[in-house]
Amino acid sequence: MLDKRVCSILLCTLLCLPAVARETTEQPSDLAPDALEADTWQALQPQPDPFARDSYRIDPVVCPFRGEIEYEPGDITCGLLEVPENREDPDSRFIELHFVKLSSRWDKDEDEGEKGDMLNLFYDNPTAEPDLSCVAEMEEPRIWAPLYVSRIVPKLLALAAEDKKKLAIPGGWAAASILVSLIAFLVLTFAPPIRWLDGSRPIKAGAARISAWLAATASVAAVGVLAAAIAMTAEASEIMPLFGFVPWARYGAWCGVAAGVPGLLTLLATYRARRERGLPGSRAAGFALTGIAAISLSAFMLFWGLGPF
Repeated sequence: MLDKRVCSILLCTLLCLPAVARETTEQPSDLAPDALEADTWQALQPQPDPFARDSYRIDPVVCPFRGEIEYEPGDITCGLLEVPENREDPDSRFIELHFVKLSSRWDKDEDEGEKGDMLNLFYDNPTAEPDLSCVAEMEEPRIWAPLYVSRIVPKLLALAAEDKKKLAIPGGWAAASILVSLIAFLVLTFAPPIRWLDGSRPIKAGAARISAWLAATASVAAVGVLAAAIAMTAEASEIMPLFGFVPWARYGAWCGVAAGVPGLLTLLATYRARRERGLPGSRAAGFALTGIAAISLSAFMLFWGLGPF
């Protein structure tokens, strides 16, 4: 009897196994995506290639700063790169991005023969010891950090790219302001010793004379400091002025903006001296032009991105 019971249990077990196996294999298909974690389900899905639509088409164009910066052919290349505006949107339109490619080259010494590019030599034999004789002969580089950031050079380059004749507007604006300020500075600075030598007395002008001298001095100081900063920056790198100038250029920027304050005081003092002291018209015109030039230079620096703000 015991053997019959054991055989019956084994037989029932064998008959039930296919049903259990079938239920087990069908269980995952009954689970909907909602039954799984959202992140897990998304990870199981095939991800689209975000760069599948990129054509990598490049259209070479003339660099907008051509003629303004000296460089050898091949050192700088400009072009337009076609890319989708939104890679996540399959129906997104294509746009063109302007890029500038800079290629560094090593000079070749004609006396010692052609050595080739150091990078190419490394690719030819990565295990070879590099020739570092030029390092000992190099001068210690001057690193300017942080730069005084200015937008005047990119603005002028963009204006020149549209029409070079438009540069006459900022050029005339700056030239007139600087010329008047320089003349006023020289006249107001050397007039007192000349009068002392002649034994003559100055015309009473109240605070107009000292205000005009302060405005002219601040304007000339601003132009001198900024001119020296721009020259030193360009000497270090012809491309660096695109991003900014040496750090101490900010002192010239502050002088230029501050020149507007005594310039305004000069106009007010000249009007008062003309009305109350009878200041001669020629003197009043000179003081007024000095004040206007200082205000104009201050406005020029703020408008074209040379201000400290």
